[in-house]
Amino acid sequence: MNYCSALLCSFILATTVTAHAIQYDFLSHYDHFAVDVTHGRATFNGQHVSGKPFIYIEPLFRAELEANCDKTKLPAQPDLTIIRKADKNAAIPFDTRRLVYFDKRLISDGQHCATVTGQEFYLLPLHRKWFTNLHETKSIHLGGSFAILVHGRTLVAFTKDTNAHTANHWQTKKFTPNWSYVANFVSALHDFTVDFRAHPAAALPKTKFILKTAQQRYVFEKVGTTTWAVRMPGSSWLIASGDFGIFGKKMNLSKWVSPYESSLRIIQDDRASTVTRIAALKSLTEDTLASIRPTLAQILSRTSQPLELREEIVQRLRESPSMANMQVLIHALSASEKPQFLNVVTETLRIRNPHGPVIEPDDDASAIRAKIAEWRKWVNASKVRTRL
Repeated sequence: MNYCSALLCSFILATTVTAHAIQYDFLSHYDHFAVDVTHGRATFNGQHVSGKPFIYIEPLFRAELEANCDKTKLPAQPDLTIIRKADKNAAIPFDTRRLVYFDKRLISDGQHCATVTGQEFYLLPLHRKWFTNLHETKSIHLGGSFAILVHGRTLVAFTKDTNAHTANHWQTKKFTPNWSYVANFVSALHDFTVDFRAHPAAALPKTKFILKTAQQRYVFEKVGTTTWAVRMPGSSWLIASGDFGIFGKKMNLSKWVSPYESSLRIIQDDRASTVTRIAALKSLTEDTLASIRPTLAQILSRTSQPLELREEIVQRLRESPSMANMQVLIHALSASEKPQFLNVVTETLRIRNPHGPVIEPDDDASAIRAKIAEWRKWVNASKVRTRL
């Protein structure tokens, strides 16, 4: 969220430039600390820290508070107290305070009050981390399973597939996933940039969803039109990141379901005829391969599936011989496979590696194992780490 123009920010920061230090004391439910500002430079315990929070602090002290507070309607304690004071060497020493009531959207000097509008109000610093944690990134580790809960009900639930041919895949039995979205969702949780922190009251109504792992619960809420934030376990405030833009305007099931769900259901249906399943596969165009690749990899690695269907999948991957597709084929290589199928697969792999060995239908078990090992050595050497 961009809360001020460059001109406004420059004006605000210019107000902090003085001949002597100005000290800001912060007292909240979470922390008690002080930041000094000298010549526009903010320091904490003698170390340079971010001055960005002053974009939202300085307007509080410029505001004219004229209306008397109705103290009967105010909480016993403010959510945040900020005391701004000049040092004793200043020409005009001063000591001014602002009491902040987030739920009431009020600021006070102790006697007079004013109402505050705008989401910027919720970005006032509750903890020293607002100043000290510069260029910070965080990660959410999903472990072996995760679920998304909306309005207290499970929207989606995934477990990590331990099958060697589909390592690192997330699986669900309820529907065929939109693999691109799943990959982007998981990626957004890894090393996401902390853009800003905010008071929990910054959350917009009816936007919350919960990410539940085996060990933790993470509460996500929107704090702007397209900005999402997370409440980490053990923390009371929100952490916003532009990396969460993948969540879109609203968390709903449609994001998670493959747009090719109907065709993929048929392809995976063991009760359907092989002809019907192949027809469904052929109905999907080449540009869908990246999205359906994990499903094809699952079928390809199951020897119980019809040979004709699996060979058709190999042909589809051959038509777009990317390294990601070749990796799927190498995962499908197994000494327990029919030599006829292994022959088709290795002939296809030679499109990317013309020097690779071809498994012939009359190869014995020892030769098959040796050739499979050579293909795996090749793919490892190429350092392909493409997610299936």
